[in-house]
Parts: sequence; structure tokens; C-alpha cells
Amino acid sequence: MKVEKIRIVKQEVLLSVKFEEHTQDELARVFAEWNDVSFLENFFNSNKADLNGDFYGILSIEEAVFDTLGYVQEFRKRLNAHMNRDNGKNLNRLFKPYDNNSIETVRERSKARGAESRSWLRLYAIKLDDNLFVITGGAIKLTLNMERPHLEVEDRKMKTVKNYFKAEHIDSRSDYGFIDLE
Repeated sequence: MKVEKIRIVKQEVLLSVKFEEHTQDELARVFAEWNDVSFLENFFNSNKADLNGDFYGILSIEEAVFDTLGYVQEFRKRLNAHMNRDNGKNLNRLFKPYDNNSIETVRERSKARGAESRSWLRLYAIKLDDNLFVITGGAIKLTLNMERPHLEVEDRKMKTVKNYFKAEHIDSRSDYGFIDLE
């Protein structure tokens, strides 16, 4: 994935990447997929072995779809609460370092997980500054590691956006004015 120019959509106090191959920015696209019963049925059918594996151990596609639709509602509420509280000054509490052992602070890859303790929903972002995150995508994560094609795509998107920001010397709130905002 090569990025010539990042298009950023401002979603409240969050920013979200819009890749050329999609009609929506990543935050809107991910939540639309997670709310689409057909998408969820196809996803869980394609990943049935992971769904039935040791990590979650759910046996039916219907149960997984039903759980996901509930997780999405709770995740959206949680995300909105963090965005609306003190004009987004709570996003640091929602997003955590992508790598649990990370000591990086500039353009840090980050993740947010759904509100439920068993939620498999993940949003991925680059942290540009204190409480300033740029959503790069999201996924349903059914395994302990990221070694699944759909998760590897999300990892590459984070790396691509991070490298773009690095090449453009964007590493703080004052620098993101150089990004083309929609």
C-alpha cells in the first residue's frame, strides 16, 4: 500500500484516514462493516476455526454476529464518551500502545478495544500528540497474535500512515495542519 497523500476526515476530536480505495474514512468504514450482518456472517464463516479456537471458543456464527452487534453499540458509546468528555481530552485513556512493550511517544501505533471484556473489536490509530489520534482502521481480532491476513492488513496500514507522517515530519498537534483535511 503506497500513500501519495493522506486524506484525513475530522470526526469530532478524532481524525480518520480515508484511503483512495474506500468511499468512507476508516472510522466510518469499520463501524459500517461491524454493523452489517452479511459482512459479519461472511467474516465469521471465513474465520470459523479462530472463532471456535481457544481464545474465545464460540461455537455458532449466529452467536458471534449477535455478540458483535452488541459489542459495536457499546464500543460506539464508549468512543463517543471519550471524544465528548472535556473535548476529547480522554482519548489517551481509550487508546493504548499497539505494542504492549512500547516506549515510543512520537507517532506511536495505538489500539482501542471494545468496552466488553471479551470484545474482539479493535480500532487502530497513530497517536500524533496528547489526546490526538488518527484512525487507520479496525478489525475483529479472534486470536492472541496478529498473524491473520486481515490483521496483517491493519498492521501494514498503521505502518504506512506512520511512515507517511514521519516522511512529512508530522509528529505533533501543531504539525497536522499540513495534512489535507476534508
